[in-house]
Amino acid sequence: MIRLPPGVRAAGRWVQGRARWGLARLLMSRSRGRVVHGPFRGMVLSDSPYPGRLLRLLLGTHELELHQAIERLVAAGFRTIINCGAARGYYAVGFALRCPQAQVIAFEALADMQADIARAARANGVDTRIALRGICNPTTLQDALSNAVPPVLVFADIEGDELATFDNDVVTCLARASVLIETHDERVPGTTEQLLKRFATTHRSEVYSPRDRTRDAVPPALASRLWRALSWLVVWVMQETRPASQRWLLFTPR
Repeated sequence: MIRLPPGVRAAGRWVQGRARWGLARLLMSRSRGRVVHGPFRGMVLSDSPYPGRLLRLLLGTHELELHQAIERLVAAGFRTIINCGAARGYYAVGFALRCPQAQVIAFEALADMQADIARAARANGVDTRIALRGICNPTTLQDALSNAVPPVLVFADIEGDELATFDNDVVTCLARASVLIETHDERVPGTTEQLLKRFATTHRSEVYSPRDRTRDAVPPALASRLWRALSWLVVWVMQETRPASQRWLLFTPR
């Protein structure tokens, strides 16, 4: 492998960053800041300090692996949706839009991200149905579950705290709930295997793995001559760098 000089690598990263920002600005303008594809199509997005992520959210290709599962979950008619690790609110707000009968509880430990969720909820007209809470741990999650109106969905992306949060007592409380968890075995080895074992008695499981993006995944909304010419760049920014061991686990009650 040829190692480029540090100055050349830095220049390459600068060019990549400028390309992402340029494409993000163009897509924000053309879409009027709304998601153009996927299960949360039409959702209003605000700017993000991460242009690559913003582009994937606008394109609606973020976590493309989950789209069919999300459509099934939306159709299930959940009355309570608990989002553990809500970040800037993509899923909390998206589920609130798609599930107008549901109350959403969004756990997010960082105050600045809570502010982002609140702004996104107001921009999409769902602020009265999203309750913001802080750290998600076994105690706070069980408290949320104890007052939840069924049927319940728990959607979790908690960056390596999966085993600590979904302990045996919590799993028992989730016997009648549907649960979708992003695992991070690169941080805590064995997480996926342990969670599959913990939920085996009460839930059926489905495992989703990351996959590469191709031109087939470019949203139909980008069908103009300009976007066809830029399709190679769109595919590039759609790619999500994920560890090979990362999985999503969907548990549905038996």
